Amino acid sequence: MIKWSSKLYVDEFLQKKLHRTKRLLEQNKGDLFVYCITLSENENNLFDILSGMELRFSYYKNKEIVVVGLAGSKKSAAKIVAQIVEEMYNQTGEFNVKQFFQTG
Repeated sequence: MIKWSSKLYVDEFLQKKLHRTKRLLEQNKGDLFVYCITLSENENNLFDILSGMELRFSYYKNKEIVVVGLAGSKKSAAKIVAQIVEEMYNQTGEFNVKQFFQTG
């Protein structure tokens, strides 16, 4: 199940088709040209970058996935992650993503 962050970071490529992209991901119809930045399940990581195709795997169907960013390429997703980390540290002085995105 996809849960969308209220602080959703989106690159320019997907900005124009954000609602359509979100709807397709929710319907399990993600594609290769969409990358989701999610809060990591692993406590040692801050984020995961998953392709829209990856979210089709049965493993993710029963998981709650908190999407905090969307990008049209893996390179763009990495830039968004860097932006989030920088903003998070500048605003809070720490790297607590759950607090920054007010989850859990």
